[in-house]
Amino acid sequence: MKLTVKPAMMKSFGSRVATLRQLNNLTQAELADLCTKRGSALSQGYLSKMENDGRRDIGLPNGDIIKTLADVLDTTTDFLLSRTDDPSALPRNAFVTDDAYEAARIVDALSLTRRQEAINMLRLIEKSGSDIQEYYAREQRLLDSIERLFGKEVRDQIAASLRNDMG
Repeated sequence: MKLTVKPAMMKSFGSRVATLRQLNNLTQAELADLCTKRGSALSQGYLSKMENDGRRDIGLPNGDIIKTLADVLDTTTDFLLSRTDDPSALPRNAFVTDDAYEAARIVDALSLTRRQEAINMLRLIEKSGSDIQEYYAREQRLLDSIERLFGKEVRDQIAASLRNDMG
């Protein structure tokens, strides 16, 4: 979600939470409930105090609440903590490989129907047995299906990525 956020809306942690909550059409009670359901107990009253932090200093919530708020509000902890002014900036996770980001970029560029088909194919690969011959036969069938659905270029990109992983 690409948002245009005015500088006046981003002065403090609380104002950033309030702005994103409103942009997501959530009440304070709804946001508190969503956070609580994700394991970070948050009351509507505390959220109200947090959002009005310019009037009284209550300090920042704990890290778990900040992470949960970022997840629920579809933003980053860096944005909530004023380390960036881009609410949609996604940090690179050190545990996700460059190949995974490339695959996500390719899949994300597909239409919704083709994206779901690609994800289903990846699930088939994930569930395939440990028998190496069966694996290669399935891989070939999947690559053939990918070519039929997405074209030779996407098939070649995925095949090259698979070869690189094996080498």
